[in-house]
Amino acid sequence: RTSTAALLIFIGMTFGFIGDLILAKVIRLPHRLIFGIIVFGIGHILYIIGFVQVATLLQLADPFSGSLFWTLFVIIASVLWVALIYNPRQPRLLNVGSLIYAWLIGVMAGTAAGLAIQDSRFVWTAIGGGLFLISDVILGNRELRGRRWFLINDVVWIIYIAGQALIVMTIAHL
Repeated sequence: RTSTAALLIFIGMTFGFIGDLILAKVIRLPHRLIFGIIVFGIGHILYIIGFVQVATLLQLADPFSGSLFWTLFVIIASVLWVALIYNPRQPRLLNVGSLIYAWLIGVMAGTAAGLAIQDSRFVWTAIGGGLFLISDVILGNRELRGRRWFLINDVVWIIYIAGQALIVMTIAHL
């Protein structure tokens, strides 16, 4: 069962890597942001399932369906999306897709936090989920609103890599 949780988190990270390649235009696709959102979204779903598996292994309550803590993160993601990402001048598909993606990251981060509330070994997992959310808010602000500042790409990469690493380290705590 540990191998199932590890595999889910590994495959989630792999989808993140593929999403990185799409956004960096190494994998060239039309509508790279939409495809990036889809691929990263699949990765977040795998993380959520992995976190639930971890909870099951440790006989903890399901941090997704057993708790509504993730709803707080969805609300936070929604507020951040309205304040920093939504752009009525962008195509409707991109705005709706980015909102759904924000919700999905909120569910992932909230599920990680739901795990951490039950077992302090997973505080770093929750921090990783939060960092992932922050990096994608900055990225969304840059991509949809065109806001750029000195070293923005470096800041996004540092926060994102730290978040991914902390999420992946979840398995080390089993």
